[in-house]
This record gives sequence, C-alpha cells and structure tokens, in this order.
Amino acid sequence: AVRAALSLTAAVTALGEEVGMADLRLRAGVLTGNAAVELGAEGEGMVLGDTVNTASRLQSIAEPGTVLVDDVTRRASEAAIAYEDAGTHQVKGREQPVRAWTALRVVAGAGGARRSVGLEAPLVARDGELGAIIEAGEESAHEGRARLVALVGEAGAGKSRLLWEFFKYLDGIQEARFWHQGRCLSYGEGVAYWALAEMVRTRAGIGEEEPPAAAREKLHAAVLEYVADERERRLVEPRLAHLLRLDERPEADRADLFSGWRLFFERMAARQPVILAFEDLQWADSGLLDFVDYLLEWSAEHPILVVALGRSELLARRPAWDPIVLGPLDPLAIAQMLEGLAPGLPDELVSEISRRAEGIPLYVVETIRMLQDRGLLVQEGARYAVTGDVSDLEVPETLHALVASRLDGLSADERALLQNASVLGQSFSVAAAAALSGRSQPDVEELLDGLVAKQVLARDDDPRSPERGQYVFLQGLLRTVAYGTLARRTRKSLHLAAARHLRDSWPGELRDIAEVLASHYLEAIAAEPGAADVAELRHSARETLTAAGQAAASLALGPEAERYLEQAAELADDDLERSRLFEQAGSALLRSGEQERAERRLHEAVRLVRGAGSPTGGSAAVALGALLRLVGRLPEAEAILEPFRVDAQRDDDVVLRADALASLAGCWLFSGRREQAGPVLEEALTTLEAMQAWRALTGALNTRAAYLIYGGRRQEGLAVLRHASHLAEDHDLPFEALRTSYNLAQCLIEEHDPAGALAELERGRALARERGDRSWDEKMRQQSLIPMLISGRWREAMPVALELMTAYDELARVTSAHVLTQIAVARGDEELTERCLEIASQLEGSVYADLRCASLTVQGHAEFGRGSPQAAPARVRPILDTPAIAGEIRTDAYGLCVEAALALGDEALIDELQAWCAALPPAQAPALLLAGRERLLAEQAHRRGEHELAVRHEQSAIERLRAVGARPLLARALLDRCRRREDPVAEAEAREIVDELGATRWLDAIRGGDTVSA
Repeated sequence: AVRAALSLTAAVTALGEEVGMADLRLRAGVLTGNAAVELGAEGEGMVLGDTVNTASRLQSIAEPGTVLVDDVTRRASEAAIAYEDAGTHQVKGREQPVRAWTALRVVAGAGGARRSVGLEAPLVARDGELGAIIEAGEESAHEGRARLVALVGEAGAGKSRLLWEFFKYLDGIQEARFWHQGRCLSYGEGVAYWALAEMVRTRAGIGEEEPPAAAREKLHAAVLEYVADERERRLVEPRLAHLLRLDERPEADRADLFSGWRLFFERMAARQPVILAFEDLQWADSGLLDFVDYLLEWSAEHPILVVALGRSELLARRPAWDPIVLGPLDPLAIAQMLEGLAPGLPDELVSEISRRAEGIPLYVVETIRMLQDRGLLVQEGARYAVTGDVSDLEVPETLHALVASRLDGLSADERALLQNASVLGQSFSVAAAAALSGRSQPDVEELLDGLVAKQVLARDDDPRSPERGQYVFLQGLLRTVAYGTLARRTRKSLHLAAARHLRDSWPGELRDIAEVLASHYLEAIAAEPGAADVAELRHSARETLTAAGQAAASLALGPEAERYLEQAAELADDDLERSRLFEQAGSALLRSGEQERAERRLHEAVRLVRGAGSPTGGSAAVALGALLRLVGRLPEAEAILEPFRVDAQRDDDVVLRADALASLAGCWLFSGRREQAGPVLEEALTTLEAMQAWRALTGALNTRAAYLIYGGRRQEGLAVLRHASHLAEDHDLPFEALRTSYNLAQCLIEEHDPAGALAELERGRALARERGDRSWDEKMRQQSLIPMLISGRWREAMPVALELMTAYDELARVTSAHVLTQIAVARGDEELTERCLEIASQLEGSVYADLRCASLTVQGHAEFGRGSPQAAPARVRPILDTPAIAGEIRTDAYGLCVEAALALGDEALIDELQAWCAALPPAQAPALLLAGRERLLAEQAHRRGEHELAVRHEQSAIERLRAVGARPLLARALLDRCRRREDPVAEAEAREIVDELGATRWLDAIRGGDTVSA
C-alpha cells in the first residue's frame, strides 16, 4: 500500500509539472489495522471503521505530494521503505495522539531484499526516464510483444539507479515478472556472452564456481520446469549447456545456438512476462549484441522486455537503437539530491558541489560518502546529519579526484586490499582477495565488511545470484582509480597471483575461464615487457589465448575468436602452429557469417601449411574450398581442392580427404561435369559412411542426390534426400536439415509436384524460423517462386520476386527474373520485362550452368512475348540437351519451344519436339513435359484431319495439367482447344483462370490475335 501511494503521488506530481500545473499534487495516509466492509445492493463494498477514519485524518494533515503512515505501518515496511519522523498529531476521533512518519522512497525489494548498507539518495529529475521504462514494461507485458529500452549515459549518470528503481517497481506490483540481470565484463571487449550466461545461471540457481556435475543437474531441472515439450527440451538444454560451458556443440553456428537460448526465454514468457536487464553493454562481445537484436526480431510476439544499459560508445555499435540518453542534471536537481541526503549543508558548499558535479549524480553520492568517511556526517534515520565543520572543506575538482580522495581517506589495510581486489575485476570472492593479499580469509572478510559499511563495496546477497557471497565495487570508477594507483611491478605480480588462484581453484575446465586468464597474462607482460620471465609468460599467454579463441569460436563469436587467435599467433614459435591458429580463426569467422575475413584467414593458413610441407593444405584447404564453392567461385574452389585427389601421399586424415573429394565433386557437378564427379563422389561416400562422419556424410548425400537427379534418377535422388533428412534429425544437425529440406523441395519441383514442394518448403521455413535463421528462410522463400508460378499463385509470387530482384545472391536474382518475365509477358508489362532482361544479361556468362540456362529462358520468353516466336526456339532449344541442369529449367525451355512451335505452325519443329520427349525414359518425362507433348500431338492430328484423335490428345494434356494443379498451363491447353473449335465450357474455364492470373494478353488467343508466352 505504501509503495502504491508513493508511486501514485509521484506520478501525479510529474504529470502536474508536465502540463504546467505545479499545484497538482496528491497526499495520502496509510494505516494498518482491521476494517469492516459493507456490501451494497449491487455487490459493491464500502470500507468502514476506525482504521479508515484515522487514515483519512492522516491524509488531511499530509503535505501535498507526500505519504504519511502510522507507527505500525512503518515497522511492518521499514525494511523496504525509508521513513522520516513527522512527529505526533492529535487527530479527530482518537483520544491518544498518532505518531506519524513520512514515507520518503522505496529502498529495497520486498522484505528488505537487496537493500544497501548505507543511505540511498533520492531520485531526482529522472521521473520521466523511469516512467518510460515502466511504460515499456507494461506495454510489453500487456500487449505480449518484445520491447527494447536502451539507457545510455556516461559513468555516474544514473543508469544503474534507474534499473534499481524499475526493479523496486516490479517488486511492488501484484503481477509477477521473471527478472534477469547480468553485466558485461571489461576484459578485452567482454567475456563471451557473460551477461546472458549470468542470467541463465541465476534462473537455474547455479553458482559461479559450482562443480560441473551439480550445475548440469540444476540446468536440467530448470529446463524441465520452464519447457514442457520434450522435443523443445532437446533443442534448449544442450544449447544452454554450451552457453554455460558445461557441454560442447562442435561447429555450432550462431543461428543454432541462438535458437535454443531464445526458446528458453519464450517458454518462460508464455507463463509470465520476462525482463532481461544487461549492464555495461559497451563492453559486450559482438555476439551478445546480435543476440539482443535477434531476440527482438524473432521473439517479437512474446512479452520480453530487454533493458540495455551502456555508455555512449554503445550507440556507435548499435546506431539503430532509439535510446533514452541520460544527460547531466541541472544545479537545482543536484541541490535537491544533497538536501534529500544531508539537509543542513552550508549553501556555499552545496553550490560548490553542484558546480563541480557537472550534472553527474555519482559526484553527489561520492561527496556525501567522503564526508561520512571523514566523520563530518553521521546517519540519523533516513538522512545524514552534519556533525563537524564543513564550511572550509576542500572538495576535489573532478569525479576521478573525488574517488581518489575517498580512497586516501581509508586505512592503509583497507586501501591495499581494494588495490589488490581491483585486479580481480568488478566482483570477487573472499578467497580470491585473500590469495592476492596474503592475509587469512577471516581477516580479509572483516576488512571487506568494513568497506561495505563505508559504501565502497557491496555484498551480493541475492539467493538466486550465481555470485552470491561475493563482493562488488559499488562503482566501476572506484575500481578503475584503485587499479590506477598500483605500481607497474606490483600490478604484474598481482595479475600473476590472480592467474595462479584461478588455475588452482576453478572447479571446471580451465578453458571456461580462458579469456580471464589470458587477460591476466597479457597485463603482466604489458606491465614489464623486458622482464626475464617474459618468454615463459608468452607461452602461458599463448596457451590461454588459444583456449579463449576456441571458446569464442564454439559460441560462434567469429570476431572475438579471431582477436584472441591472432594474438596467440603473434606469440607462436613456428609457421605450422600459426597456420592452425589462422585456420581456427577463419572457421570461426565463417560460422558467424564473416565470409570475406574468413577467406583471408584461411588463405593465410593454407599458404603456411603448404609452405611447411603439406601439398594439400590440410583442413584449412577443405574449409577454404567449401567457402569458395559456397560463394560460386567454382574454378578457385577446384584449384584448392584438386591436390586432395592427385596427391599420392594421402597424408591427410581419411575423413578430411573424403570431405574434400565430396566438395570437389560438387564443384564439378554444378559446373556441368557430372560424369567426372561420379567416381570421386562414390569414393568419398564410402569413406564417410565407414567412419560414421555424420555431418560430412549428410552433406555428401545431398551432393549425391543432385548427381542422381541430374542423371534422371529422381526417385533414387528423392530417397537419398529423405535418408539424409533422417540423419540430420537423428544427429541434431540443423544446418544439414535445412539444406536437405531445400533440396527435397527442389526434387519435388522437378517431379512436377508444386503442392508437395510448397508443403516441404513451409516445413523448411518453420525449421528456419525455429532456428531464427534468416538466410535459410529467404532461400526457402526464393525457392517457392517456381511452384507458385506453376500452380498459378502469382499474387503471392509477385511481391517475393520483386523483392529478390535486387538481392545479392545471383540465384535469387535470376530466379525472380525467370518468374517475373513470364508474368510480365502474360500481363503486357513491358517495363518489368525490360528489368528482367537486364538481370539475365548480367548472369548469362555465369560459371553455373543453371544460371546461364535460366538467363536464356528469360530472354526467350521476352522475345516470344514481343512478337518474335521464331527467335525463342533458337534461344532455348540447346537447353534441352544440356546435361546436369535443374529439371524445372529444362521443363520451362521445352514449354516455351512448344508454345513457339504451335504459334508458328512449324511442323518440323513440332515433330522434333514431340520426338525428343518421346525418346525420354518415363522417369525423365514428368507430367508437364508429357502434357506439352500431348498438345503437340493434338496439333499434328488436327492438321491431318484426325479430329477425334486430336480431342483425345487435348483431353490427355488437360487432365495431366489439372492433376498437378498447373493452372497457367491448363489455361493454355484450354485455349488451344478453343482456337481449334468452339467450346463454351473450355472457354469459360480458361477465362476464369486468365482473370485470376491477370494474364489479359492470353485472351488474344481466343480472339485469334497475337500469341504470347505461357
């Protein structure tokens, strides 16, 4: 009740100031006691009794904008509310005077949780910012959508204070929220995902130094509690375990990891709103910032509020965020803070402090703490009272100097302990501080508790925190100044002592803290670069930097992994070791989507490996070949991978060599050399299956399926893809599962099953969205264009195709042009046709046979639509005999030739085309090809006067097209019939389809006018 009254009075006061009504204030009285409720006729109640009457009397004597309570209420709530004695008052209806207390502010969670030892300054001039955070939280909770609130300001501006006020607000409302809070560490650019891992540890109740076995049990229990579906638990738990470094997911990419982390918070949000508060995001690794963006995008329909706190440099890394910028407070606000904390300071001192604070609230707080340290202020209730002469006090000029002055005011033992602890970071344990100071733990704990009393440190007493029992610098600036006072030699010895303590005491594997260890060794080297032990330290630093790089790589943090591994390479002793480090950096960059940087690192690794005597280039060459193949640079990929085939020494790992051969076979296959690819692919598959190399085997099976399909063995290819899909699911290989789904859909397209292809693509898109993988989601959207074109879903296809016309990916552009040209020609859209031709001209020289042939079909459709049917067959007829191209391209080329032959009445071409199709084995002649041939046979029979036979062929074509749902081609077949004879039923159906498609120019066929492409 007191919390609510304080919030309401503050809100009304802020509203009054906003609208220019300074006298718009509320006042409240709160009493604790019994009351009666009188029910009205309609079920409404009125609260009655002496308690209510007295509360009303207290309200009447309260100052505007304040809340008065009685003694009982104060005692019940003083653990969380700061009060000031308001004296005794005689109120009407009470024989005895009532002792009243003014509620000043909420200073802790329910029951006093998280309350600091000292006094808390009043929050001044930040009501608007706090209101914006609260409003965002309420909108997120009640509208069920993700929101971001970014608080940006310099050190001491009040970011953490606003977060604390928001926590107290949530702690005081009836609706429950899942609160998570984590901070980024300042080692380098931040220990990988530290803040996020801290949140998960807190939710699972895992201590920072918990033994791995116990931590796994607690994580399993947390996932079981919040994720009900067993399949989802299999997705979530291993990825959270990887985040906490309890298990490994080799070669996990960012989408793979993000999907599990996101789902954990989404399932929590399904129960009650989730808050994720990240502190010091200016130190965050790149992956954490990407995860925040990813969460806001992919969890947009979930009540998740992200509160991001950081300094101004955060905006350079995330310029798209719309932050709340905490500027400096004005002198009046600074004076109000001083009055709220320590009333009675001389006006001259207040003015001087206000001037030197330069609007930074932390300056005020630290000044008061300094005065307390010097015995000039003592705590009396909810405020400080002046006890000495402060009129001539020298106030340090800057905040840095003020903090240094505070440190100077400590005892020698306290100051030395703080300096030692500053080496450990923002938070530290008693054991670590004792190890660096050489004192016993009881002695150190006593000193630390004294520093807590002086409000230099705080002790983490949150029962859910992974750092419970640790000590924390109240301000980062305190630690910075303490660290800066250390002599260089002392700093070195302390960093080495910290590293020894970590190595000796860490319960898990040392790779879990590799980043921290590496920072200690590098700081030790920097402190004394010419010392005799530098060679030994360089060796230790190289080992820990390598482990740190590997840890970052395992979390798909490519730039961070590259930074660590590059530093390790600078300390390496030989080229072979450097090559391994560059290869690891390149692979990490590749998994996080940094293709150009990955290529540079992998090229350097291959150069070093080959220079060291390995002709193939080893695993770095395999990774580089796969990358070059991925971006369409097939000749370069072949050159990198060819040594694996010709080298007689076979000195590489058999799985590695098989993987290289499968990739080389893919290069040959997709550049039109199918026969050359077959034997090499067979050799690779034999090895990969024997060695149960599931990831590589699944990828090679996809290549095998393409090999079979390009050779006309679609059913076999389809079976191989379905087996590859099962392998990907059984062995939790999401990337391979997406690739296989994509290829399965392609196979169904070539089987002329557009409905089946679209269903598979929707399944694939669901998997991509589950992973939060935008790249694969876009690929699936692109692939849906062909079956949508075939089935007549042109309204759905148009916006997707128009969007992809400007895509970076060449296949996306040519596919969009392939689809849009046919729609544009049917609708008479000359401008769109011209845009498609521009794309075709750019890609007609591609190394990919599919892209070259698709460009030719675009040009053929455009020529046909512009009234030159004789040019189209010359353009696309060679495609029919081109080996190893996608089936839908050959089918489209055949269909275009059919339309041209019918339009021209070219009997020789008609004979040639129907004979070509007749010669195909049944497996290579699916429905659309056969329907085209039936249309040609119908025309031949009609010309010979065999009208009944012509009707049978017409009907066969119509039935085949109707069976697969190919509505545009069905309309063309119906128009053939109408051109030969009157058929009102066929004409009505054709007109219905034409109207649905908007293919107005096709109606000319009914009128006997111009012919246009299908």
